[in-house]
Amino acid sequence: MKRNIGVLDKGVRIFAGTVFGMIGFTREPRTALNAVLLLAAAYLLITALAGVCGLYSAFGLNTREKD
Repeated sequence: MKRNIGVLDKGVRIFAGTVFGMIGFTREPRTALNAVLLLAAAYLLITALAGVCGLYSAFGLNTREKD
């Protein structure tokens, strides 16, 4: 797949993924919301590290600067 995540987008995803992950691991009481937060964190971090977002591809979006 072609990379479609820009530098700013990548930074926001890493920050949000880290925050969601920390909240998901430390939030009490343990509920389904913890699982949702952890899944969202994983998605954000994986897409940021890979540089590719499947949802962006599906909708034809691209935040990456032109080379």
